[in-house]
Amino acid sequence: MRATILCPYTETPGENGQSLNPLTRQMLDNNNAGCEVRYIPIDPRHHLRYAELLAEAWLWPGDLIVVEHDIGITEHTVWRFLDCDQPWCGNAYTVGHDPIMALGCVKFSAHLKAMQPGLMDRARLGSTPYDGGHMANGDWRRLDGNVSSQLHMLGHTQHRHYPDVNHFHPYPR
Repeated sequence: MRATILCPYTETPGENGQSLNPLTRQMLDNNNAGCEVRYIPIDPRHHLRYAELLAEAWLWPGDLIVVEHDIGITEHTVWRFLDCDQPWCGNAYTVGHDPIMALGCVKFSAHLKAMQPGLMDRARLGSTPYDGGHMANGDWRRLDGNVSSQLHMLGHTQHRHYPDVNHFHPYPR
């Protein structure tokens, strides 16, 4: 298996309306480059489940591509990930007014996973049990930063692909 695409989503709209966007599903179904897409529901009350799921997915064979529930990829996104020789790459998307590189649209190479088998467990467990806002390590709201920090500490820089992908999450103005 060359790559598996993980698309986590909440089963029912949570506090932020985070169920699977139909456009996300349509774009993944039509533009997955022949990769298996695993749409995996997460109970919105279980804030640690996404971190646990990433740790499980880290063990899947091949590259791991993550496309979150509210991201709109292009027809070239997955192909470019498959052709990329960088261990950690992704497409930016807008959060609020700013483009960010995070877990919303990212690839982790099979080589990176093999060289760092415990990376997602370290990101899930973090270095302190709670931050100032009393969010437990592994909480989905801390996961982007924890994964990024772990990779940066290992000397990795995320390779950016263009164009940026769509983010269907509505933000108040």
